[in-house]
Amino acid sequence: MSSEVNRSLGDFAESIKGKIDDVAESLHFDAGDAKRAGRDCHTAALDASALCSETISKATNMVDFANEIRSTLRAVSNGRPDASALKTIRDLVDGDRVKKATALATDLKKLSLQCVSHSVAMTTAMDRGMASLPDIIEDKIESKVKKSMKREDSQIRDIEEDLQEVSKCVASCKDANLFTVTKVGVNAFDVLTSKGEVCKEIFTTIKTFAEDVVSISDVIKNFEISEVAGKVKTIVKSMWRCLRLSSLIKRLSEEVGRLTRWIIDLFKMASSKLGNIWGALAEAKDCMAQCIQPIIDALTLCGEADEKSTALIAVTGKIKDELDNCLKVDQGSMKAVKNLFASDSVPQAISLASSLDDTIEAALKRVVIMISRVTDGFDALPKEIQNGMSEEDRSGTSSKFWDPAPADVSRDVQELQQCQNAIDKADIFEAVSASSEGFSGVNDKFKLCHTLLQSSKSFVSDCQSTIDSFLGVWDLNAAQEKLLEMCRLVHLGKMMKQVAEQVMTLISANIRVMSSARDKIKSITNGFLPDDAQKILCSCVSEVTENMDTIRDVCRRLQI
Repeated sequence: MSSEVNRSLGDFAESIKGKIDDVAESLHFDAGDAKRAGRDCHTAALDASALCSETISKATNMVDFANEIRSTLRAVSNGRPDASALKTIRDLVDGDRVKKATALATDLKKLSLQCVSHSVAMTTAMDRGMASLPDIIEDKIESKVKKSMKREDSQIRDIEEDLQEVSKCVASCKDANLFTVTKVGVNAFDVLTSKGEVCKEIFTTIKTFAEDVVSISDVIKNFEISEVAGKVKTIVKSMWRCLRLSSLIKRLSEEVGRLTRWIIDLFKMASSKLGNIWGALAEAKDCMAQCIQPIIDALTLCGEADEKSTALIAVTGKIKDELDNCLKVDQGSMKAVKNLFASDSVPQAISLASSLDDTIEAALKRVVIMISRVTDGFDALPKEIQNGMSEEDRSGTSSKFWDPAPADVSRDVQELQQCQNAIDKADIFEAVSASSEGFSGVNDKFKLCHTLLQSSKSFVSDCQSTIDSFLGVWDLNAAQEKLLEMCRLVHLGKMMKQVAEQVMTLISANIRVMSSARDKIKSITNGFLPDDAQKILCSCVSEVTENMDTIRDVCRRLQI
């Protein structure tokens, strides 16, 4: 019994001795290694803290740039700006502001990598310090680190949702078109602003952790070896905390590095794709602005053409009335016809008609310039803008517009040709009548010209209204409607061109009729006999004319 008690007491003594030895061992280690680890960790933490001050400043500037662009886009999209705002938006989205913001995001990415390096340096230093500790203390530190990980991990922001949001926004920018450019543009810079704030938040947290490491590592590097026995608990706690914070700094730095990579991609995609679309709209605005003067000139010329056509109606109507008064062939009527065609009336009518033709041609040239510029401008638009437009939209013939049928003067020209042929074939007995019918037809066709010119002028006026609308107040949420105006403008120009060409064809036919009448009357009147013979001839002609029905009846009976 006593031997068993003695053996138990001996075992207990050995266990006590082992505990004492363990405690003794825990209080005797190379404190110099721990102090050096604290010093190295302290230096790395100071560098990380200073680095974070720089990152926070850059992140703030990046957010300010993104917010400035966002605010402008919001103001423009919610308001009704004029077309000059397109250039402002293009310069914002694809200008120095975005380039500076992208450069800042790139800097943040590089700085986040440096933060990772500093955190690694801190961890390496603490690992080296721990290696110098007795196993019992090292095990205790590792145990505390593991217990605290779950608790502190819950305090770290999970950026997976942020990454997904930025990724989705990049895809939206890539697929942006005219229908979505405003919404996508505003959303892109909303995201850039909010994620810039997230970067600031993370770097602020890293800075706080780094400053904590600075304070804690200061305790480790400055403790006195003579104080080890009384400060083991403090040293253990400090080294554990430095390790944990260094690990968190590394993790946060890596996360913010991932986020800034996506932010850089978003800045670049927004600048490239959205800038391309806004730039194209700005170019379209410039193209339309270049059409203002040609259309103003064309409208002025249409006004002049309208006045000339009105004058031609009056002049040819007067000539026609005077010829109607000369249909009875006698000495007085032939003299009146000769005087009419010897006067300036017919030459002036022909000259005025030629001048009208020149005026219309000049107006037409202006419209053709406009059509060419707008067509080239539209064709130069990127596919992202043209996508979604129907063929009807592209042709400017949307069902919401009412367009008259194309002008067709072919039958009118044919009638004038018949008048011209009748004049050319007429003899002395038929010349005046044929010329009268010819000028009657010319007068009617100049009235038609006047009506068609009114239609042509209205097309040009619509062109001016369309340009004014395009260059005026914009609803950026309906930007496609503006591009439809470009297509409509081309179609209006083509309708004006078609009508103008028909009018010019009709004018040419009128001039040919008037010229034939002039030449026919001149050829007859220039070969007149002296007055006495003329009286006899006119008397005979009058007698024949008055008894023409009787003569025809006799000829029929005689089968002549």
